[in-house]
Amino acid sequence: QLQMGLASLEHLLPKAPQIHDIFNGIEKSIKRVSSIAIQVKSLNQQNNNSTWTDLSFSIEEFLQNQSPSPDILQKKIRIIFKSEILGSFYTPLSRLDVSRILQNLLQNAVQASSMNSEIRITLKNENNFAVLSVEDQGCGIPNHQHEKIFEPDFTTKYGVGTGLGLSIVRHICELRDGRVELKSEINRGTQVTIRVPLNEKKPLGGENVLSNPHG
Repeated sequence: QLQMGLASLEHLLPKAPQIHDIFNGIEKSIKRVSSIAIQVKSLNQQNNNSTWTDLSFSIEEFLQNQSPSPDILQKKIRIIFKSEILGSFYTPLSRLDVSRILQNLLQNAVQASSMNSEIRITLKNENNFAVLSVEDQGCGIPNHQHEKIFEPDFTTKYGVGTGLGLSIVRHICELRDGRVELKSEINRGTQVTIRVPLNEKKPLGGENVLSNPHG
């Protein structure tokens, strides 16, 4: 409703560039506040009940169902997924957990990436933990910000990010007995890695795979 009201008001005012810029700034602020509200609600609704799912399948399902964002298309970014885990391996991350994690990590990676770069998603097994990494070739994060990056409302993209993305990722992982790690170098890129328990057999209550993305 606010956005519709702003559009109507802008239409009534003189067509001056300054006024158009002001309204654009207000509209972006409204969208940012709306996004923060949605993510906070999502975070508050996150519960402690885990549903074991096939992580590799959930990642492939997410990537196949996602439409490329305008930034991905404009920057001509290539997203590459490689899994070193053969067969079905289950983690306490639900499909919704995986979707939320990848949405936030990919959004950050895309915003940091330059033209014609790659974002690599890798999955492997280390000591009975599933290790999922999202790595970009972007601008990197200064060392003094590494500890702050997971704090709510902290963002390096002023006026763009909500500051909740990595906080939500960490919250989900900690609920599932996992953890998040960050490696970043200026002008070299950033890698965010999550580690969650892994089980080769489907535990009681695990989600069924209804279809195979390769089938």
